[in-house]
Amino acid sequence: MRKKIYFIVTAMAIALVFQNCKDDDTVGGDQSSLGEVGNRFSIGYTTPGVIINTSAQVMDLTDGVSSVQAYGTLIDNNLKDIANDLYAQYGEYYQDIVDYNPQTGKVSATVKLKFTDEGIAVYDVNDEPMTLAKFDAKVGDKYTLEEPNFGEINATVTRVSKEDDFEYKGGPYLYIKTISLEGTASNFPYAKKINYEVNHKFGIVYAKMLLQDGTSYESYFYSQNIND
Repeated sequence: MRKKIYFIVTAMAIALVFQNCKDDDTVGGDQSSLGEVGNRFSIGYTTPGVIINTSAQVMDLTDGVSSVQAYGTLIDNNLKDIANDLYAQYGEYYQDIVDYNPQTGKVSATVKLKFTDEGIAVYDVNDEPMTLAKFDAKVGDKYTLEEPNFGEINATVTRVSKEDDFEYKGGPYLYIKTISLEGTASNFPYAKKINYEVNHKFGIVYAKMLLQDGTSYESYFYSQNIND
């Protein structure tokens, strides 16, 4: 189950959605072990038959910014059709972030992320930081960005756990506190929204992507390193 996941699709979505956008309310704090060189990410308890031969690892850490490289091969026909369309329309624009081979379904993504004890941010092609989550978030907090191809991007905090009530399946088998966020893009042609869960120790622990046709894909994420 750990190999049949859509981690790369999520990485692609993050890379595509958060390009050339300016967020003035960025993440501070001290370096987290999540972003240290060599840290690996694995995935389990997911929608099966989506991607095989996956890997994800922090390859570089420079001035607090981690470069995460992820690889995989798409085998889900629906997502392959979407990837083919996105590649044809936007492949050249995002070539520094995502590489995709329509013939083989092989895809790779290099995403720059900032992992701290206060939250997680992602960097665009111009090295501008944008917030993905803050660990002191409150319900209703909203991060709004403008992307040149996909319009207004919103990530809204919909829930903050007060108890250990989120079942962290497939890895440590824990119940943990999480921050729930809903991400939308006004002009993104396929994904209706992406819901994701964030924990202060484990980082992004879950994501569910809902397509416009009602199809959904979900997965749990596990970091080899955890925050203290």
